[in-house]
Amino acid sequence: MSFWDNVSDTVNKLGQDAKKAMDLRSLNKKIKDCEAEEAMCFNEMGRIYYHNLKNENANSAKRLTELAENIDNLRFRVNQLSKQFSEIKNDLPKPEKAETIKPVESAPQRLSRNESDLRIRRTQTGIIMVRLCPGCKTENPSSADVCSKCGNNLHHPA
Repeated sequence: MSFWDNVSDTVNKLGQDAKKAMDLRSLNKKIKDCEAEEAMCFNEMGRIYYHNLKNENANSAKRLTELAENIDNLRFRVNQLSKQFSEIKNDLPKPEKAETIKPVESAPQRLSRNESDLRIRRTQTGIIMVRLCPGCKTENPSSADVCSKCGNNLHHPA
């Protein structure tokens, strides 16, 4: 597998992870909407109960039953959405487990003056290209000319 195949695989995986993150956001909004509607039902039930105590209104019992059924349905829906949310969230990679993709030594493509020191790093914010210092093995930005730790020349190692 060539270096660019590794890059392609990483980008595809990031795209899949981004879709999962968007699905999580959508599910979270649906859960919040259901919870807000449930709160409004409880609020209306309280008002009806209060007015029923004051006025002895016969229609209020029917409406209370409707609201109770609606609340039960909303709780069931929130439970379903929460399960979907958990399944998707558990399928996402954990942020602390960043992967380093090393270039294949036999890859015909050349990236820069010293491509063997380049690495692709997956981070929480995306993917970045880093240059490994041959002396101290510190990761530096791919555009760096000297190591940020030891000052070694990254393009022409001593």
